[in-house]
Amino acid sequence: MQLAFVLVTCLLSLVTAVGSSRVVTGQFPLHKVKDGDRATKSSLHEVIVSIKLNDYEQLKTFVDDISSPLSPNYGNYLTRSELAVKFSNYEGLEHVKSFFEQKKFIVTKVSPFGEFVHIQGSISQWEEVLVTKFYEVHDLRATDTSRSKSTHFTSPLLRAREYTIPNEIQKHVKAMFNTIQIPPKFKKTSITTSAPIQSDLTVVNGTLFYPGFVTPALLYKQYNITSNIGNDLTSQALWESLGEDYSPDDLTEFQKQFELAVNPIVGDFGGFNSSSYCVNPPPTGDCGEANLDVQ
Repeated sequence: MQLAFVLVTCLLSLVTAVGSSRVVTGQFPLHKVKDGDRATKSSLHEVIVSIKLNDYEQLKTFVDDISSPLSPNYGNYLTRSELAVKFSNYEGLEHVKSFFEQKKFIVTKVSPFGEFVHIQGSISQWEEVLVTKFYEVHDLRATDTSRSKSTHFTSPLLRAREYTIPNEIQKHVKAMFNTIQIPPKFKKTSITTSAPIQSDLTVVNGTLFYPGFVTPALLYKQYNITSNIGNDLTSQALWESLGEDYSPDDLTEFQKQFELAVNPIVGDFGGFNSSSYCVNPPPTGDCGEANLDVQ
């Protein structure tokens, strides 16, 4: 009787553990990739763990509040560090790091405010911890040597069809990347012009106009804008990707050319701001859309 009670207790514990596990599944786009052999057990693989934020619902409420012109808190933005104090889950970060380090994984990188942690281990380790199987996934998309290294794969990706977030850390984990996801590939384009835009320059009542082009002056006229001075209560940000740079020199020239106040970018995150790079980019680089977006 006592043995039966012990067995039942063990079974209930197992069911509870399995029931509380969070299994994440994915499906590879068959027209883009092809499953290969099982990944080599000794191969090293890095997984990026996304840490759940604290008070996520409060964060959404906060963003809505400071974004509404009708709110008394409109424009009362926080710095990135202030946001981290309120919402970053440092306790969860340390718990996740400790869990993997105890299992002999290596923490290779942590994002500045603890939202992401990069963890390296062997395929054998990952298959055991995530209760899954990793395969060599071959990219079927056309190879383009003009693409940047970050989006050009020369070897198979190591991916699984599903993974299970361990019970010990699941309350702190939002997602685990480099597991079931297939990175996108982007086609890079170059921008050329047959003649300088100044060739169409005209002056009307002392204002520069470029017939056939959308210019600041045209926007002012179309939308009855009487001042291009910004408001201290708001700011603007641009997200650029694919390793593209923008040119501070081009931005200054743009502002002068169109008789705008000459203002540099207030803050740059990532260091992609090389004027010389935009004049003579390396073979794998580009300075097109990002430069236009900034202007």
